[in-house]
Amino acid sequence: MSNETSQTTTSEPDNGTRDAYAKAFNRPSDPLEKYSERFYSLPDPFEYFIKEVLIKKQDIESEKTISEYRRTYRQWKNHMEPKKRHPACPSPTHVSEFIEWRRDVHQNCRRFINAKLNRLVRAYEHWQIESVFPHPNDFNPFELARERTDLGTNNNKHSTIPHYKLFRIPLQLLRTYVVEQLSLHN
Repeated sequence: MSNETSQTTTSEPDNGTRDAYAKAFNRPSDPLEKYSERFYSLPDPFEYFIKEVLIKKQDIESEKTISEYRRTYRQWKNHMEPKKRHPACPSPTHVSEFIEWRRDVHQNCRRFINAKLNRLVRAYEHWQIESVFPHPNDFNPFELARERTDLGTNNNKHSTIPHYKLFRIPLQLLRTYVVEQLSLHN
């Protein structure tokens, strides 16, 4: 990853214009926000997807594959926790921030980020077709963020990032990283 790529920011949408469209067509600009609180009192929808779709219907027997899904979902949940929004109810901005976090802090390459997004999209698209979930068919925050956020390059994960930049990691991100690493080894 070049220095230019690591400094790339999200191409933020013009929220004023986006809100104007939402208002003109009587549509919510953040359609999942209203469901976030309710999800906290329900069983984990990511685990539901793993058990009901990946294991039961897809017959995925590889524990490694299931483990990769769970790892991605754990990373996503850790990212969403400080945002006070349930991980099953993100906005495109939440997803863009996740992409940037994986790209810039964890030095994930485009291929790794796409793999993580694909796992998240699979669960989200299942919720869209499952009648018991509130996820609208005409809104996918993961795909919207993928379209407008720089995923980085396909360089090796451990690229040449100046080591003086490694010490400018926000404390919350460092804590999240340590928790992830500890949970991987437990």
